[in-house]
This record gives sequence, C-alpha cells and structure tokens, in this order.
Amino acid sequence: MQEKLAEAEFILDLFDALPDAITFLSPVFQDNKIVDFNIAYVNATAAKFTGKIPVLMAGKNILEHKVPSVSSHRQVFDQSLEAYYSRDAITSSYYNAFISSEVTVTRYRYRNGVLTVSRSIKPIKA
Repeated sequence: MQEKLAEAEFILDLFDALPDAITFLSPVFQDNKIVDFNIAYVNATAAKFTGKIPVLMAGKNILEHKVPSVSSHRQVFDQSLEAYYSRDAITSSYYNAFISSEVTVTRYRYRNGVLTVSRSIKPIKA
C-alpha cells in the first residue's frame, strides 16, 4: 500500500513539474445530458496560465462557477463537450494576456472525461 501511495505522489509531483497546464474534466450529467464539466484535476502550471490557485479550481464546475474565467468558461465547456463526443483531439489556440503568450490547447476524451493540455508556444514572461 505504501508503494502505491508513493507512486501516486510521484506521478502527481511529475504532473506539477510539467511546463504544460494539465486539467481533467468530469462530465456532469442531468437527464442523461452533459450540463457542465467538473474540474477533477488541475496541475500547478495551470496557476501560471489562469492566475488561480489549483486547489481553488479543483472541484468547481466550469459553467456554474465561470472557471477558468468569465470570458472563457463557455468556450472551455463547448470545446470539452465536442472532445467528449469526438474520436479526435480538439485543438485550438489563443493569446493568453495573463502570461503574455500564444497558447495551444488540446482536448481529448480520456476514459470518462476530458483531458486538456495547454502549452505556451512562446516564452512565458518572468
């Protein structure tokens, strides 16, 4: 059991060390329809991309709490919904003023949710 816990901690530390923002979204169903996505996991790098502490985002619903931001939550939901029902990865890019960088976002279905990898394609400001 201790080995499994140590392995899990190692994997979480590894994800937190990545330069990419990683999130895992779980669908929220109502009457067999996805009505929101819950942020089941967010790594430490997401804080650099959003300005929000990961522990404050984890467990929040995208539409209900307007995360990651008031201006982007609807697009995040729509792309996540598309990725959930698609066999293909959904990729987009946008300029992130918070980190002064162009960011590419890839969303794809993984198990019963949506894994999102956001990568700065230009250097992040110090």
